[in-house]
Amino acid sequence: MDLSWPAEHVPLAFLEPFPCHGYDLHRAIGSDPVLRSIWRLGRSELYFLLKKLEKRGFVLPQVSDPVLGPRRTTYAITQPGRAALHAWLATPVANPRDLRAEFLAKVYLGRLLGALETPELLLGQRVVLQERLDRLRESAQRGGFERHVYSLRTLQTQAALLWLEELEAGGAPVSPHPPGAPECSALALGGSNLPERAVTYPGGEGTIDR
Repeated sequence: MDLSWPAEHVPLAFLEPFPCHGYDLHRAIGSDPVLRSIWRLGRSELYFLLKKLEKRGFVLPQVSDPVLGPRRTTYAITQPGRAALHAWLATPVANPRDLRAEFLAKVYLGRLLGALETPELLLGQRVVLQERLDRLRESAQRGGFERHVYSLRTLQTQAALLWLEELEAGGAPVSPHPPGAPECSALALGGSNLPERAVTYPGGEGTIDR
């Protein structure tokens, strides 16, 4: 099932290396200065997204035993959640305005995770932009004021392609690890290669994609 809002993939990306408590997940996302410059997720917004992801079967919650301390919920990505995340990481954005947030988040998170889909994403985005540029150049041949409208859009798309070349030339970003940061912020640790393990949830045993 597709996710309806691109930001829903952010917690999935941060949960791929390790399961995480909601509070620590919020700290991990909020402590990343690059991601913070792209998207800002408040705590209430994050918990709202986690509930939506749980309903879709993309994350599994595990509630701690209250005998051992305050009740806390740990979230872990599921196989369908991982499939949705990596499908999103591989898919170019259709509208150039989405380059500023959604596309940047895809590239940044994909590189932090070492996702194999990132080169596919960059190539696919170049194809999408080039096809758009070809259509705009044809439309820019029209007379009257329409020519100025399409001429501007042509220049904007050309600039986007030049920017994409610069982005392709850049290496993987450095994952920030501020003092005291929770372990679930360690996206660059390659947690996606961890073996699958079973964890007991209220109502039975569920499989975390690990």
